[in-house]
Amino acid sequence: MQKERQPMKFADLKPDPNNARIHDAFNIESIKNSLLKFGQYRPFVLQKSSNKIIVGNGMYEAIKQLQEEGRWKGGDEFDCTVLEVDDSTAALISAVDNRTSELGAWNDQLLASLLSGLDSTIDPANLGFDEKFVVRLLEEVNTPEKDRFAGDEFEDEPVIKKSLDSGKFILAYNNKDEREKLCDFLGVPLAGKKMVFRADEIPSLKKKK
Repeated sequence: MQKERQPMKFADLKPDPNNARIHDAFNIESIKNSLLKFGQYRPFVLQKSSNKIIVGNGMYEAIKQLQEEGRWKGGDEFDCTVLEVDDSTAALISAVDNRTSELGAWNDQLLASLLSGLDSTIDPANLGFDEKFVVRLLEEVNTPEKDRFAGDEFEDEPVIKKSLDSGKFILAYNNKDEREKLCDFLGVPLAGKKMVFRADEIPSLKKKK
C-alpha cells in the first residue's frame, strides 16, 4: 500500500458519506475544543483517488463548524496522509481504526491523576471528560473494588454494569444455577454473584438457548 504525507486545502477534503462512525453533538464539540486548544496534532487519512476521508471525519466536521462560526484560526492547509487504496479497503481501514480505538481501556488510577492535576484554566468537560464522568471516576478509584457494588439487588436475569470506561464489567445472576451455566459457558470458575469481566469478553455474554 503506497502512502505519502502532504498538506491539503480544506476545500479539497471530501468527507465520507458512508462513514459508519457516528459523531454526536457532544463528540463534535469536544473535538472542536481540542482543536482550539491544541490545533491539528494528527493527520487526516485520505484515499488518493478521491481525497475521501478515511480517518478524520469527526475532525473534518469540527473544523467545518469552527470555520462557519468564525473561530478557526489554524489556517486552510491540513496535514494529511494519502493512501493509494480502493474503496473497499478504504472503508475497512476506517472501520478498523474506529474499532481498535474502542477496544482500548483506561487505567483509572492514571487517568484520575491526570484529570485531577489539570491546570485550573483547563475544563475537562470541554475535552470530553464531563463532570459526571470525572466524579464517577474519582469515586471509583477511591473505593475498594469489593465495595463498589455493595448492597446492589440483582434479579434472576443477568445484570451487566460497566465500570466507567475502564474496560471492566460486573455481571451478576441472583440464581446460582444460572451463574453456574454462565461460568461454564465462559470457561471461568464460579465466583459468587458479582463477577468482573473485561470489555472484550462481553460479546460472548449471551443467554444459552
